[in-house]
Amino acid sequence: MTMQTSQLTQREQEIVDFWRHDSKQFVIPGGVLFLIAGIIIGAFIFGAEVPFISNNNMLGYSTNIFTELLSVGVTILVLNRLSEQRENTRLKSLLLARVKNPSRDIAVDAIEEIRVYGWLHGRTGLLQAENLFQANLQNANLWGANLNLSKLTQANLSNARLQHANLLQANLVSADLSHAILRQANLQSAYIRQANLQEADLLAANLERANLLATNLSGANLREANLKSAHLVSVDLSQANLWQADLAGADLWGANFSQANLWEANLKDAILAIKSSDGTIRQAQFDEHTTLPDGLFYQPERGIEQLARFGAVVEALSREEIEGRRNQRD
Repeated sequence: MTMQTSQLTQREQEIVDFWRHDSKQFVIPGGVLFLIAGIIIGAFIFGAEVPFISNNNMLGYSTNIFTELLSVGVTILVLNRLSEQRENTRLKSLLLARVKNPSRDIAVDAIEEIRVYGWLHGRTGLLQAENLFQANLQNANLWGANLNLSKLTQANLSNARLQHANLLQANLVSADLSHAILRQANLQSAYIRQANLQEADLLAANLERANLLATNLSGANLREANLKSAHLVSVDLSQANLWQADLAGADLWGANFSQANLWEANLKDAILAIKSSDGTIRQAQFDEHTTLPDGLFYQPERGIEQLARFGAVVEALSREEIEGRRNQRD
């Protein structure tokens, strides 16, 4: 008796669970079948030669049926749309939580799902303006991702694929982007202080007005990159490839260009030295292995004055003078 009671209780629970979770999938099809049955019965009654039922009644019935069908159809579409929106909102929240998971595998798999759903790119990109502090996205495929205004402070993006990604005004302070692929990525006005971009590929990337204070760009590929008015103070650019890069108006004092390739780079109005209030002068650093824009090697004995021929500002300026030049340029 106890076993029968237990089995009955279990069966009842299965029925309850069915109606709670699974019965919804039968509501719309059941309603449609019920509606079709009602139409057929009504057509039979009004279409038959029954006394006291005229053709006008049949016409009225048909009109009512069309109106009801249209109303039901619109209602179903609206309800389905609202249900889909609720489900998408729930799914997006779940995927974002997984992207922020400390486990690299979970986070990267979530990125792939976001891509499949079409929520990685464009104006409706799910990751834009999102807080991804310390996100573990090593080796992630973020090609073309919209990360505009995203907070990626201390994020691990080493070896990540970020070609054509939109990182406009993104916060990448202390982020690890070593060996990342950022070809033609938009990093305009991004905040990238003290980040690691060692040997990153930034071919034709847009870094205009980006703040890269004390960032490691050693061995990076910056060929044809746009670095106009960028803040590159104390940046390590040793062995970096800056062929045809645009450094016009950039702040370069304290930057390390040892063994860097500046062939055909634009240094017009780039500021190479600064004089602090106590008279201390800080300059950009070059060595005999640095290739200058004209293809010649830097000559240490001649100092940074030799770069004046490329339009660079070689005299040490105060911060006030630098700001004045910047305001005039803007």
